[in-house]
Amino acid sequence: PEEPAELTQLAREKLRADFLSADLGITGANFLLADTGTVVIVENEGNARMTTQVPPVHVVIAGIEKILPRAADLLLFLQLLPRTGTGQILTSYLSFISGPGWGASPMINGAARSFHVVLLDNGRMAMRDDELLSEALYCIRCGGCMTVCPPYQVVGGHVYGGPTYHSGIGNAWEAGVRSLDTAADFNALCTTCSRCQDICPVKIDIPWINTVIRERIALQRFPQRGLIERLVYDRVLPVQEDGSVSLEKRLFSDPARVYAMSRQGVWSNLMRFRPARAVLSRFVGLSSARTLPLPNSETLAEWHRRRGGRVVKTRYQVQRLSNDRRGSTVFLFADCHTEHVDTDVGKAAISCLEKCGKGVVLVAGQCCGRGALSQGLLETASRQAKKLQELLAPAVKTGQAVVGIEPSCLSAVVDDHAKLLPGSDAAEVASGTFEVLEFLLAELSAVGAAMDGGETSAWTPVPDGRLSPLVLHGHCQQKTLGWLPAAVKLLGSIPGMEVQVTSAECCGMAGSFGYKGDYYPISEELGRRLMTELDELAGAANQARGVQMTCGYLACGTSCRAQIADIGGCEARHPVELIDQRLTKR
Repeated sequence: PEEPAELTQLAREKLRADFLSADLGITGANFLLADTGTVVIVENEGNARMTTQVPPVHVVIAGIEKILPRAADLLLFLQLLPRTGTGQILTSYLSFISGPGWGASPMINGAARSFHVVLLDNGRMAMRDDELLSEALYCIRCGGCMTVCPPYQVVGGHVYGGPTYHSGIGNAWEAGVRSLDTAADFNALCTTCSRCQDICPVKIDIPWINTVIRERIALQRFPQRGLIERLVYDRVLPVQEDGSVSLEKRLFSDPARVYAMSRQGVWSNLMRFRPARAVLSRFVGLSSARTLPLPNSETLAEWHRRRGGRVVKTRYQVQRLSNDRRGSTVFLFADCHTEHVDTDVGKAAISCLEKCGKGVVLVAGQCCGRGALSQGLLETASRQAKKLQELLAPAVKTGQAVVGIEPSCLSAVVDDHAKLLPGSDAAEVASGTFEVLEFLLAELSAVGAAMDGGETSAWTPVPDGRLSPLVLHGHCQQKTLGWLPAAVKLLGSIPGMEVQVTSAECCGMAGSFGYKGDYYPISEELGRRLMTELDELAGAANQARGVQMTCGYLACGTSCRAQIADIGGCEARHPVELIDQRLTKR
């Protein structure tokens, strides 16, 4: 049967007889209350409650992490679990069982009842002593992370999971209760997009856990470098790890070096030929269906310097310039892609900042470590993060603002660097670092620029008073770190502008993930789902207007724009490019 009513009737006819004739009922538990000995079960179907009441023997099997010290601690968890798991205030069934106290049931002819609790360790005590995996013990099994996990939405738990646990949080559990080998079977499916981190009611940092597990897997499986690595790879694409690191991981871990190499004419031209792409697909694992990003002939730093702008690449240069006109200078962090490929986005950001009266000092040439993190190369990422922190810290310490463009790289600075560099100034740097649209919104509000098109409007007028409708897709880390509302508010303040925002959790590209041949089908499917929503929102906007106009697509993420171009065959712009066209000089 396919209809819910028919399925329910079948269950009543076939399964209910099994429940009524069972001699033993086995359940799990959502919580165990130590001070009262109470088992708490949260459900909607009623099957668990029947299992506890009908058979004469009830056995509860639960992990030791389910124990709460006091009944008074339970209320908070009962609020978190159903809201995140099913969107309910409270589930249909909430059972509190304190021993065999249900009494004799007429269904079992008055037989004596017994009640047993089996507490499972199965690796949990070892997880508690592991600084990384201990965080996974906070999981309350709401399943919220699975509802937003992009790869899980495509392949499900049979692919994205181990024998017992599924999705991103399941990787930590399989590593803890089974082995790293079990976790390795599906660890690479975690794109570290951070959508799970945002929805998790107890704020488990699942992306970071899976990143460190990725490192542990590599150290266990590939402890020694091979001869080719030492003679060739280490000279061209060096890493800080002691063990073996594949060419694929090296390529994605140092985009600054790869882009610099790609600027050589021979390499750049070579990548345009299909045979060369086939070689990359065979030996590096890149998907031949992807369009590879090629660097421009002039970097953003070269352009900025040519027009008289200031560019810093050393700590000394930053310290010297940080003392200039405090508050009137902004240090713009140029991530690798903006520096080499999407230079027009960087130019638009510089233009907008200058229109707000800011002198722009460009921090260029140093990777943030995001690429290395995605490959589980924490030693390499730490070294890159340290070098970038040495450039940013002097500026922040003297009261200057650091502004970034690419959300994934900026999130590395404000979120991951403190984990990579404990005891450093990373937390202080994070407090003085801003996403470019967030910064522009604050600056325009601070100078009293009217956002409604009045006489002191920040925006140039539109001849006919109307613009094409726009659809904005938020980048994963942009949403997780709370930067998306500023983008929506800033765009919405432009007179004549109509902006809609997609509900898609992720575009599916996720940096290197979408470029890898093994995962391209998953990335492609997520991209098609996004394009469907983009087209539907554009169509709805035109229908509401009663006219057919070309709808503009906006995306702050480099990966998002690349995905829309590859899968949808259309261009998506960074919002700062549109804002630059309309923003007046203050």
